[in-house]
Amino acid sequence: MIRTLQARTNLGLVTTSLEFSENYETLENETTSIADSHQLSSLLPLLPNLREWELDACPTSAIINTVTPAMLPSLTRICLPIAESKETAISLDLLSWIANLPVLDTLDACRWNTKKMEAIEHAFPSIRTLYLGGEKVTTRSVVKLVNACPNLTELRLHNTSRRPVTKYERVLLQVEPRILRLSLGSFKFFPLSQNAFTKYSQLCYLRLYTDAFPDDLSRVLSPLKVLEELALGSELAMVPSEELLKLVDGPRKLPKLRKISLNIAEGCIGQRVNPFSLEGLQAIESREYEEWLVDIDEGEWFLDGVLDHGAAEWLECKRLLAVAKANGILVEGGLFDGLDTLHAFLLELNNLSIVRAFYHSNFRTIPHARQVALDHQFPLPELDIDSIDPKKLELIKVEMEEYGWFALTLRGKE
Repeated sequence: MIRTLQARTNLGLVTTSLEFSENYETLENETTSIADSHQLSSLLPLLPNLREWELDACPTSAIINTVTPAMLPSLTRICLPIAESKETAISLDLLSWIANLPVLDTLDACRWNTKKMEAIEHAFPSIRTLYLGGEKVTTRSVVKLVNACPNLTELRLHNTSRRPVTKYERVLLQVEPRILRLSLGSFKFFPLSQNAFTKYSQLCYLRLYTDAFPDDLSRVLSPLKVLEELALGSELAMVPSEELLKLVDGPRKLPKLRKISLNIAEGCIGQRVNPFSLEGLQAIESREYEEWLVDIDEGEWFLDGVLDHGAAEWLECKRLLAVAKANGILVEGGLFDGLDTLHAFLLELNNLSIVRAFYHSNFRTIPHARQVALDHQFPLPELDIDSIDPKKLELIKVEMEEYGWFALTLRGKE
């Protein structure tokens, strides 16, 4: 690569991003970057317009001492692991090196791994965006680094450990910069009280990722009078529709809110029975279809995030979508994949029960399928199984254009 750039200098001039995505382990099982100080001292001067640099391992002392900030005159974003070393809680030389990068705007510490944090001797006045993610995103270490960035406007924190939980509210109350965009993430529930955002009336963007949301979410967020976008994400929780309804309409409505992103209750549609195709008939003949909704490997359906929540929760979610739309608030996100999956599941549950009845003269599963659809207020074609003979049936296909598929029903055959 270095020889190529030396021969074709124009390539170096147009290169704005550099990523080291491979690494190896030493005999001591320590992860080490493939980039060494000698290589970098030759490479970086050939990339004068480099703006983004991602490192796969924490820079060694040799790299810090060899790669001077002057070699990175245009670097605005750096992504690198920052972790405790054997010598010190965290490399103060590394922080000093970062602080001297002349135009650095974004620091992405992708594997923040430190419980202890000594006094930070350097300020980071150029940094506007800071991301700290890792297993040891502790209150103390976060507060010290954040407050060393006086002009910070965007802060993203994510604790990847199942325990302990970062005390985000304590962090928020001690943060000094005027944050405009904030993201808080954890695999475990982190409590937030009504005092959490009292200092954040200027916040315009908020993202919360957790396995449960506060029961009084609308009160927790009530100080955010200029919030324009709210993003919620979870692998376990359902949309807190009742609380969000209060934020889009009514006395607690956030007046500037224009967008809600919901990456919650996501799903994926798998295989569906189709008695009008050759493959579908083969699946029916072999009864292969019987496993599609119960075995993810067979049917390729992803339903856990959808079926973990009951009909009442989904109906309340749909009401939220309608009210938000009426108030001019855009709602987007993976939730809509979940909704599409729910509707496809209700159709498939119905269609499988109809197939069983038509090919095997068995009405047994039809009442359950239709009751589930009724609970979700999902429209199915009319069917009165008490008025037809299970041995004299005609299979009827009804197009459901709104849902991109069809519903099956039956009628008596004369």
